[in-house]
Amino acid sequence: MKNRRTKALAIVTLILTSLGIAATARAQHPMPSRLDAGATADVLRLTPDALTWTDGPAMLPPGARMALIEGSPSQRVRSPFA
Repeated sequence: MKNRRTKALAIVTLILTSLGIAATARAQHPMPSRLDAGATADVLRLTPDALTWTDGPAMLPPGARMALIEGSPSQRVRSPFA
């Protein structure tokens, strides 16, 4: 019985030590202060004024507008569009 408690205590100690080390390592990495502070060059930032707006497809209610950012939804090839 004593041997079982010793093993359980050793496992709990190992887990807590690992969690402490991981928390310390994570705390050393600075986090961006703003949501967009870590932005990269791959991010495309557009405002509604910068887009070309057209009438939406017939399946949308009348008056709906849409802007195509990238790709083509009319192509038969399965390609991504946004």
